[in-house]
This record gives sequence, C-alpha cells and structure tokens, in this order.
Amino acid sequence: MKDFGAFLSNLRGSAGLSLEELAKLVESSKSTLSRLENNDVPQPFKGSMRKLIITLGEILCTSKKEAERYLALANLNQSLLTETEEIQLGFTPHIPPNSVKETPNLERLEKMYQQLLKQLEAQEAKLGTSNSPPSLKLKIQEYTNTLKEIQRRLDKLYHREVVSEPVIPHTTETPYAAAPGGRIVVGYQYGGEEHPVLKSSSLYTLASSNARWLMQLAELERFAVDDCIIFANSPNFEGWGANDIRTTMLTHPLPIPQDLEELQQKKVR
Repeated sequence: MKDFGAFLSNLRGSAGLSLEELAKLVESSKSTLSRLENNDVPQPFKGSMRKLIITLGEILCTSKKEAERYLALANLNQSLLTETEEIQLGFTPHIPPNSVKETPNLERLEKMYQQLLKQLEAQEAKLGTSNSPPSLKLKIQEYTNTLKEIQRRLDKLYHREVVSEPVIPHTTETPYAAAPGGRIVVGYQYGGEEHPVLKSSSLYTLASSNARWLMQLAELERFAVDDCIIFANSPNFEGWGANDIRTTMLTHPLPIPQDLEELQQKKVR
C-alpha cells in the first residue's frame, strides 16, 4: 500500500527522530528507511525486511490503534504474527488466572519480556539516556510494568516469599542508582565510566513517561530524592480505590537528620 511510507514517516516525525537517528536505533541504514518511506520496497515484506518492519513498529507505535493501522498498511495480518511479534507491537497476551496452563504460560512470557527488555535497554544505553526518544522510554516502561506483573503472579502461584530488594544497591557499576551522601541518586555518575548494562528495577524506570520526558528536555540524566514510596501495580491494572490508600497524621514532627540540624543551626546564626 502506498500509504505505508507516509504513515511510517509520520510516526518517525512524531517521535522526533531523523532518518539517521532511527537507522542507528533499529540497526539499519538511512537509505533502507528512506526506501520504506518512499514505498520503494515491494510488499509483502519478507525475511530481514519483515523483521525490520516489526522492530520499527515496536519503537514508533505508541498505542494499539497505531499498531493496528501500521500492520494494515504494511499488509501484515495480525493473526499470523508470532507471540513475540505481538508483544513487540503492544498486543499483550492475556492469560486468565486459575487456568490449566497458567504457570507455564506465565513463565514463557516472563522469558520473552526479559529478552525484549534487555534488548531495548541495550539500545537506550547506546544512544544515551538524554538522546533516546520518548517512544523508546515508554516502551521500556511498558515492558517493565508487564514483567513485574507476571513475576508477581508467579510468586503467588509458587507461594514464594517476596523479599524487598534494597532500593540503593551496594555496587557502583550500575549508572542508574547510587547512594552518595546517604541519598538515593538516579542517573549517571558524572565523571565516571558508564556501565552498558541497565537495571530494569532501577528508580529511573519507575518514573512516569512525562517525568522522563521532562528530564530529557532539561538535559538531566540524574536526580536525587531523600526518600520514596513505591506503589506496585494494582491487580489486573484496575487502579487503586479510595479505601486502598490510607494516611497517618503525625501529631509531632519527626526529628531531622543530624547533618541537616547542623546546617540549620549555622543558617539560623
């Protein structure tokens, strides 16, 4: 279909990517992408070209509606996609709770999402956090959320005791989380070598797409917080109700840390 090239070009433009930037992201060439946008590649897409089309859809399509239109214009039948390709294009497989093969199906999906997440995080590492497009960050967040939900269900099925991992790791190799001065710092350590392997469990990946987009605009790759509260995904992503969240009002303020107390005394004087 002649409209495919125009739609692909529009998706690339919406992501704010040049042909050269997108080619680097999907490990292709500028000339190949140009041919696709000018409808110079005959359909149906086969072999390596079909794989490229799926990868482009994974990065550029930000909704199921876009993915469905993308497939239609690419003359690809959704029913003929592999399970991995469906996941890449945002069609998350539904595994009913308490079904006969719930456990093996969840374990299969867990491996798929881990592999796909690893691939995208490696691509983001190559580009640099501030240079990667919001659509890529959004896809990484989507994979991360879904993977955590799968693992939560598996923990419940296997009656595994979930032990909370420390938010601040003891290693300094991971660029996305460190603890200088007793604070949680998320982002790259300036002046140090960047480790190519990113942790999907880092606080950076828990930030909303809007927060990460604002960080990108401000050209920030790290931020610090004194403390944080992490809400896990609600069951079946149904959201939280008013009765699910409770707050406690303290009648007396908590004492501030000693270092801040000393700083306060100096300023008051």
